[in-house]
Amino acid sequence: MKPQSLLYAGRLVVLTACVVAGCKETSAPVEPLASAAGLTTQLQSSSTHGNRLTAVLGQGWGTVNVIATAEDQGTFHAQIEVNVHDAPPNTTFLVQRRPDLDPDGACTGASFLTFPGPARLTTSAGGAGAIHIDFAPPVGSPYLTAEQFDVTFRLLEESPNPGATDLRTDCFTVTVKK
Repeated sequence: MKPQSLLYAGRLVVLTACVVAGCKETSAPVEPLASAAGLTTQLQSSSTHGNRLTAVLGQGWGTVNVIATAEDQGTFHAQIEVNVHDAPPNTTFLVQRRPDLDPDGACTGASFLTFPGPARLTTSAGGAGAIHIDFAPPVGSPYLTAEQFDVTFRLLEESPNPGATDLRTDCFTVTVKK
């Protein structure tokens, strides 16, 4: 077994112990576990942590963590961590989401929306990168008062080859903290 696999296996033990003992959720990202067959499986401590980005077009993978906070006293506010690995080097990605107010586990939102700024993630010469987004929807947004909503995240290559790489998460549900 590789040393890296031992680290991931150790996280599984810690998370299992936390589930039994009732540990509090942390904002630390959860990485994929390597299985004995050399395949990867996703370990999630909650539905909003460790959501795997996979390539729909191009190459790369990563994770998305969404940490909903009660910072705005009853309206949606989140700290979002996105990281990517093995993507094209020196490439700029737009960070986007496709929200869906019907929290049924099937993201049917109409289109991907770029985070304000717009939020961009640029990879290193080795094809890795990360971004932190402090996200508060604008006044009047329906996400401010929703109890839950579904969302899919996407990293879409902006340059040097617009649209050549598209990394996405599966649909997951976010609970608004009050």
